[in-house]
This record gives sequence, C-alpha cells and structure tokens, in this order.
Amino acid sequence: MTRLEDELLDLEPGESLEKGRPSFLTGLCILSWAGCAFSFLTGAWALIQVMELGGVGALMPAYYILFQVLTLTLIILCAAGVFGMWKLKRWGFFVYLIGEFGPVTINVITVVSQLQGLDTGFNSMLFSFSGITSLIIPVVFSVLYGINFRHLR
Repeated sequence: MTRLEDELLDLEPGESLEKGRPSFLTGLCILSWAGCAFSFLTGAWALIQVMELGGVGALMPAYYILFQVLTLTLIILCAAGVFGMWKLKRWGFFVYLIGEFGPVTINVITVVSQLQGLDTGFNSMLFSFSGITSLIIPVVFSVLYGINFRHLR
C-alpha cells in the first residue's frame, strides 16, 4: 500500500485528507459565535436599559449591574475560546469552558440565594425557559467540543 492509501484508510467519517478543521468543529464554532453575538447584544441592551432607568433602585438589586458586566466579560471570553478552537488550539477549549460555565455559576448562585430566602430580583428566571436553557446548552456544547478535542493541537 502507498502512503496515500494508508492515510485514506485511517480517516474517520467527516474528516478530510488535509489536516484542517473538521466540518463538525467548524459548524460548532459558527453556532457558538452566533450564540455569543446574540447573548452579548441582549446582555448589553439589558444593561443599557437599566442604566437609562436611573441605575439600580427598588426594582433592581444593587449587584445586578455587576452580574451583567461579569456575564458580558465571560461572553467575550467564550468567543475568544471559540476563536482558539477555530485555529485548532487546545487552549481555546479551556478558555471556552471558563467562559461558558461562568454564567452558569452566576445562575446557580442566583437560584441558591432565592432558595435560601434572599430576594435577588430574578424570580422569573428560576422557572423560565431561558434559565433552563442557560444550564443545558453550555453542557451540550462543551461535550460536543470535547468530542473534537483530539483535533486540537
């Protein structure tokens, strides 16, 4: 057998002969960037709305702005991790995990504080669709990126 035939036999489905980015990883990166852009725009819009209403007060807890700014920072971190994986760098996966599970941690802190009787002002999030998906989607995407970890250098 020739070297080319050996390489063709070693290919997995969806893998090309060029040692480039697999199409599945490309699709995940594009979806992640779209999600980061949407999340950043909606988060920034929410922060702008709070600032236009005169900041925090009786309707918003004082740490809402801090959580919002932290979440926006983590979204940027997540997008940077996706860029690293786009370039097939292993560090991108770990940066992505930090960026993805930071907001999940914020959500868990919020829910736990509600369950302890502290009113955080996020009552609708506890049982909302967005609250549930903000926990499920990061786990699913992290597992899918983990499956592609072997392609990263």
